[in-house]
Amino acid sequence: MCPSLFVVQKQIGCFGDHLERALDGYYFGYQTDMTVEVCASKARSQGFPYFGVQAGGHCLAGNNLTRALTLYGPASACTSKCTGNNNQYCGGSFQQNVYFTYPEDVCRGNPCDDGGLQGSTCTAVPGGSGLNAYSCSCPANSARNSSQASCTCNSGYSLSGGACGLVQKQIGCFGDHLERALDGYYFGYQTDMTVEVCASKARSQGFPYFGVQAGGHCLAGNNLTRALTLYGPASACTSKCTGNNNQYCGGSFQQNVYFTYPEDVCRGNPCDDGGLQGSTCTAVPGGSGLNAYNCSCPANSARNSSQASCTCNSGYSLSGGACGPCPWPGDPSLGGSYAFSCSSCTVSSSTATAPCTLSCNCRDVSGYTHYSSLPLAACASKLVDNNNGQLTCRAEPQPSLSPPPTPLLAPRPLPSPPPPPSSMRRCDKPSWWCGDTNQVAKQVFCDDDGTLDWICVEPSTGKRGAITSKLSCASDDSRTGWPNAPSSLCPSEFGTASPPPLPPPVSSPSSLTRSPPQSTSSCPWAGDPSSVGGSYAFSCSSCTVSSSTATAPCTLACYCRDGSGYTRSSSLPLAGCASKLVDNNNGQLTCRV
Repeated sequence: MCPSLFVVQKQIGCFGDHLERALDGYYFGYQTDMTVEVCASKARSQGFPYFGVQAGGHCLAGNNLTRALTLYGPASACTSKCTGNNNQYCGGSFQQNVYFTYPEDVCRGNPCDDGGLQGSTCTAVPGGSGLNAYSCSCPANSARNSSQASCTCNSGYSLSGGACGLVQKQIGCFGDHLERALDGYYFGYQTDMTVEVCASKARSQGFPYFGVQAGGHCLAGNNLTRALTLYGPASACTSKCTGNNNQYCGGSFQQNVYFTYPEDVCRGNPCDDGGLQGSTCTAVPGGSGLNAYNCSCPANSARNSSQASCTCNSGYSLSGGACGPCPWPGDPSLGGSYAFSCSSCTVSSSTATAPCTLSCNCRDVSGYTHYSSLPLAACASKLVDNNNGQLTCRAEPQPSLSPPPTPLLAPRPLPSPPPPPSSMRRCDKPSWWCGDTNQVAKQVFCDDDGTLDWICVEPSTGKRGAITSKLSCASDDSRTGWPNAPSSLCPSEFGTASPPPLPPPVSSPSSLTRSPPQSTSSCPWAGDPSSVGGSYAFSCSSCTVSSSTATAPCTLACYCRDGSGYTRSSSLPLAGCASKLVDNNNGQLTCRV
């Protein structure tokens, strides 16, 4: 008889194993006569291209070389002698010597495709050993080196559908709702959704940005700023993609937003998405999220890494695709009556859609303070009013509707000139101190120490108090003397025990011929000044409505503060004031048309 002919087995190496087998095609059990050739014969009988011997007497086989080598990786203790041949090694405990079953045909099973790529070609290398026993011709965007069993995608590409596609660049997780943040296209719900599937759909329509949502939804759009800011950042993009359990596809009305073209993140120019024109986008190699590109922004604008696009700098507003100065850049000293009853006012560039905005804390008729803001772009008159705690823009300056009236109230002597420049030392006045509409605050020198003090007077009641440097500028009532401050606290202003009361209304001289006074019932707001609308009530006090003369029978009379905080007497005939809206314009009552 002829001796048996044995093919020399080609070993690939020593690799790990465990209960989930790396060679998962067949397990032949433990045998007391195990050799490398015995296991190879068993693998051939089942048609498996790879086999392994383990723990001296175990034999396993499988179809996927990449799995066999990478599931647990290389090992170093394949030192158990084979039970059937003491001159051979048969792995170790959960470690196995892996071999080609067909050393004469190492490409059987095509190990080049084992990683999931399709279309690679395997070629045996004569005389080659281990993983050098063959070479691979890999498909586009992939390659194999001698430490790998199969072709893998190049850097920047990922495996999808048997091919290597570009790795998608995620921007982040952002909110959404029925008015879509990505409003270009909605591709519907799919049971096989992956990030790559949605990217492909967005590419087919030419949209530069896409989002995956609620596991299986795909949306796309052209405006990155809208996609990120319409509902803002979100934090629950935790739904697994219906087509890939290893990927996340947003959440309920939350979406993972991506660049459709990771190789060209500047497609669509996200730098211009906010409405500015003339910005330049430059891709940042290796950058991720909003750091994947830089913007060269036009004059008076900038972008930081938390924004998608260029925006106008503070003090500038967007108009016609460019950033121009705000109507009142950074200066809240606008006209109108708002200044008498609003505080902490600023003018700034806030957003692209309402860039120049006046913001204040304004009192309503009940004395409560509300935060209010007003875009100023259309406020050509530069006159702003406080209407019950809300800033409103007056369309144009309102002239008086009648000749200047004869004052009903005796003129009040004007106080001393306005305070000196802000560089002088002064006591600070808390915003709550002397903040009622019927109180008047002003800065004065109560002593000769060179520091400006504050006094507060309530003309209608005679209450008074002072914040003085000699009492450490304290504002509590025990230091300010409120409501009955002694004259010694501020002799220059409180020279008498109490401030003089307001003078009563002055009747017209008896020498004038006039008709008998009208009944108050014929006045437009019969005897009730609280029914007169407008902003005057926030900065005027001691108001009355009465019938005074035949030519101006129904007149509103008040004490009103001017822009310097001084109180003036003012009166306004109401006969032609059909709007029932009255404003205080720098201490003078005027009727709004």
